[in-house]
Amino acid sequence: MLTTTNHDRSTFVLRVLFLVCLVSAGCAGPAQNNGALPAAVNSVRAMSRTRDLVGPPIKITEYSLSGVADGISGNGAVGPKGDVWLGSQFNLVHVSPNGTAKAIPIPNPSCGIVCTFAVGPAAYRNDGTIWFAVDYFAGTVGNGGALWVKSDGVIQGSTSPIGFFDAGTTGNVVIGDDDRVWLLLCGFVFHGGRVCALSAATNAAGGSEVDYNLGNFQGNSVASGPDRNLYVTEVSMTGTDSDVAQITEQGQLLHRFKLPAGSVGMNGPTSGIAEGADGNLWIVENGINKIARMTPRGTITQFPIPTANADARNITLAVDGSMWFTEYLGNKIGRITPKGIITEYSVPTAQAGVEGIMATTTGGCNPSRHGSLWFTEDNSGDVARLDF
Repeated sequence: MLTTTNHDRSTFVLRVLFLVCLVSAGCAGPAQNNGALPAAVNSVRAMSRTRDLVGPPIKITEYSLSGVADGISGNGAVGPKGDVWLGSQFNLVHVSPNGTAKAIPIPNPSCGIVCTFAVGPAAYRNDGTIWFAVDYFAGTVGNGGALWVKSDGVIQGSTSPIGFFDAGTTGNVVIGDDDRVWLLLCGFVFHGGRVCALSAATNAAGGSEVDYNLGNFQGNSVASGPDRNLYVTEVSMTGTDSDVAQITEQGQLLHRFKLPAGSVGMNGPTSGIAEGADGNLWIVENGINKIARMTPRGTITQFPIPTANADARNITLAVDGSMWFTEYLGNKIGRITPKGIITEYSVPTAQAGVEGIMATTTGGCNPSRHGSLWFTEDNSGDVARLDF
């Protein structure tokens, strides 16, 4: 079980006001649940929506990171000025709104004869720090954990790594309502087999890390939900069962909501999850080519992606109140409205391998018609900005 830190009251108050605003504006989803579920609904119904509403016109600008980044993938973190932070194998990469990129080398004091410092997805925290999921290697032994930097690029340090052997990171990184940094880790222990954990780093001052064992499931992506709980897309170690785990900030498993078999893939992030402006969770069902909308009580509605075998990966909420997602093989960016209407936009570079996607601050009760997102191109090595 996880232990908790003192709650950031100001963050909680702002969130309550935001939800009250949503209700008063008529844009809220289902009633919020602040404890264990009374009776999980866990029903799935499929819906097919025609594109009777056309999405907004967009402009995509691609920026080459050649010579700056040694490969990028997964989600980055967008700062308050519209800049983006990305993880590379040996560097942190900062990209300004106009596409100017700068590499920040990562020191690894535990280097052995063979040394790799793998840097994963990132999240921006209100204290001005950017947190990255990392995998420390010295020789053949690795330990996963979190590393943070100031917005000026000065590296502050890292958490105590989780005690896994070859602890590669999976999924994304989110800031919870408790102001802790939540990430997913998987690896091997010498006598315990494969272990996966939902991990929480406390803060930059303490830097400690506590972990919740996911048992026989591998976490893929994690989101902070509207009810102060964490939601994790998971797949069983055998690869046969897919679900969304609802976990409290104290590490208590409240429920596992079943998804159709094959929805969640192994070795994330391939089944992204994010909270929408409607108070629901939006899920990429990578294995069955659908986007799912799930209430905090487990009612799931599915929307087929128009492009066959799109290989959708990650999803985020944008300022227009819609969810935007990446299509790795479809080579497109998708947009789905709260009602499930999907519009797709082609990426200029062929077979770019679009994977991570991140947006600026959401619009709340007054969605903006104009905004921007960043997405990563795994194959081309570029980062791109989408303006709408």
